[in-house]
This record gives sequence, structure tokens and C-alpha cells, in this order.
Amino acid sequence: MTTKILKQIITFAIASSTCTLGHSLSAEAASLVPGNITDSQFNQLMDDGQFTETFVTSARIGGAPTYELGLLDPQNNLLPDQQGEFNWVSGETVNFTLSYDGNKLDYTVGGQLLSTTTFSGSVTDLFLRTRAADNSSVSLNNLMLMDETGSLALGDTSSAGSGSSDVDYLQVADVTGAFTITGQSVMSWTGDQPRDSELIYQFKAGTSQSVPEPASLAAIALVGAAGLKLRRRAASS
Repeated sequence: MTTKILKQIITFAIASSTCTLGHSLSAEAASLVPGNITDSQFNQLMDDGQFTETFVTSARIGGAPTYELGLLDPQNNLLPDQQGEFNWVSGETVNFTLSYDGNKLDYTVGGQLLSTTTFSGSVTDLFLRTRAADNSSVSLNNLMLMDETGSLALGDTSSAGSGSSDVDYLQVADVTGAFTITGQSVMSWTGDQPRDSELIYQFKAGTSQSVPEPASLAAIALVGAAGLKLRRRAASS
């Protein structure tokens, strides 16, 4: 193979790699990830470094002496950075808004605002977690995400405990830049009111581990192989 042909291969490979990598690194519209996971599977993602939490919001039944609303710090064992009280009424629809711009987090539930500048950095993925103990349910409805690429209707998600607690996750990927999530929550129960985190919904916001696309890896490998052949030819001439 002549040096000229090898140069052409390298030029083509670099162009292909640049194009592919540029596509994978460009902003993509946020999307829902199909399927549901368990708490154990989510924790495994964390343990494997595939997802790193930036912040966690919590809205739960609570009850004295615990708080119902919280902004939790993953860098401090998920202890509250901000917290507040809220009087839940069974079956009542409560509006909420979550906004984050990389420096400031605002979380409003039923007109009550929690705000902090403790957290910083980008968010690429969101995990919406709901949990309901026996004889209770929690639903998040009319969920809408707005980020720098546009808006995405997330639909609804819910958990209903019947005989045991029920946990569900909804994952959103490719979140870009500042974002806002809006929706309504409904917590319901029969009999005694649940306590603490028996009835809860959370937003777990953070970054996921990105993997280069197969085409990118192939192009990079081709560049490396062609370059090695050029060096060997130059050394033998």
C-alpha cells in the first residue's frame, strides 16, 4: 500500500471520526428511557459509576419530627441542604415545579419554595422515583420537561402499594443545559396516614457515563492502524 493511499485512508477515517464524534457530542433532545428498574438496579448504576447524583429532591408524607420537603445533598450522605413542612391531604392534586440552571435549584411544591445554590454542574439524566407503602398510592401527572433543546411531555408515573410497598422509576436522558420540570402530584391513602418515606416521590438528578458510538471507535482504530503502517514504512525506507 503506497504512502499516498495510506494518507487518503487516514484523511477519510479522521473525517468520519470527526463527523461521528461531533454528532455524538452535539446536543440531543431529551428522551424517555423505556422500562422500569428497581432500587437495587439503580444503586448498582451508582456503584458502577454509570450514574452520579448532583442533587436529589424529596416530597414525602413525613410527619413529626421529620420534614415533608427536602433538597438532599449527595456529597453529604443525602442529608437535607434545605427542608420544609407541607400538609398533605389524601387525594388532593398539588402542583410542583423544579428548575435548575447549573448553579441554582428552585423546587416549589403547592406554592412552597425551597431554593439553594449549593449544587453546581451539569445534569444529563433524571430518575423520577415513586414509592407507596401498603394501602397508599402516589402519582405524578402531566409531567413536562423543558430544556435548551425544547420541551418533552413525560406523561404520568405512579406507585400503588397493595400488600407491600411498590417502587417505580421513570428515567429521562440527554437533558441539556438549564431545565424545568412541571407537573402535579397526588398522594392517597386509606386508614391511618402513612409516615416518613412510606409515601414519597423523588427527583434524582445527575450525570451518566457516556460511551463512544461503535462507528467512532472503528474510525479511531482505523486511524491508529494506518498511522502505524506509515511509521513502519518510513522506518524501513
